[in-house]
Amino acid sequence: MAKKADSIKKQKSLLAEALSDIERVISGLRKQKNNVEKQLEAVKRRVEKIEDEENRLRERLAALNEEEAALNEKKAGFEEKMGKLDRKMSKVEEIEGRMRIA
Repeated sequence: MAKKADSIKKQKSLLAEALSDIERVISGLRKQKNNVEKQLEAVKRRVEKIEDEENRLRERLAALNEEEAALNEKKAGFEEKMGKLDRKMSKVEEIEGRMRIA
């Protein structure tokens, strides 16, 4: 019986050591998990900042596109006026040329 009791004590000791090892591994894994979660949160914050910056830049780009379109309309209007003025100047020059001949 003493041998059996010694055998049981030995098994109990081995199981206690194994349990202690498992607890150490679990503790290490928890620390790793916490570190990964912190890193993930930091990445999420960076992504949110980048997305905010992207949205701000998209809005700025849209405003610039609208401004460009308005300026292009003004440019077209000025070019049309310039064309009319050129035609009028040509007519005036033509009339002046006729008056010189006459």
